[in-house]
Amino acid sequence: MHVLLNENWLLARDPENRGREWKWQDGIVEGARPAPVPGIVQQMFPAHHGVAWYWLAFTPPVMSSANERALLRFGAVEYLAEVWLNGRSAGGQAARGRTPCASPSGTTIHLTAGQRYRLSAWVKTALSDGAATIRAEEWLFSGANQLAKHETASLRGTSEDWRELSVEFTAHPKAHGVSVILEAHGVGEAWFDDILLEKLPLR
Repeated sequence: MHVLLNENWLLARDPENRGREWKWQDGIVEGARPAPVPGIVQQMFPAHHGVAWYWLAFTPPVMSSANERALLRFGAVEYLAEVWLNGRSAGGQAARGRTPCASPSGTTIHLTAGQRYRLSAWVKTALSDGAATIRAEEWLFSGANQLAKHETASLRGTSEDWRELSVEFTAHPKAHGVSVILEAHGVGEAWFDDILLEKLPLR
């Protein structure tokens, strides 16, 4: 089932990037304006170039099974997006070129500074050109700055079976959280399963 969420959005500027400090993720702020989605911030605030917040209140459909999960999919993101659902972080995305992204509902990925991690996933490809890869991007969310990124090896062409891709890294001392990026470039399809971010024993 697909539910379109492209109506009734509200938008407000955050020129000082203090929205999280002021708990804007907890609810719609006074002065937020109706805004078109799809669209860009400059349609409502032509001179604004910086952080802005969008809000949408919606009621999701009832799941038919307790084993089902919901995905929030954004058809276009430029450049950095953080998603909040009922006041809780639901992940983020950083990508040039208005890249589609999906976030599992309710997912929060926080890091412990100095902790070692292993990011892994099973991947299968049917690509006539290009490759699939997985990347972890560490962020200082309070400043919207990328601190580091860690990428697995690439899986190219067509794989006969599922292959595990993985990368290990030590969290940046200032990292607040990590975005997990699943990428496939070229012509064809790629599948990702059993995505896991796990802590490793300190060396």
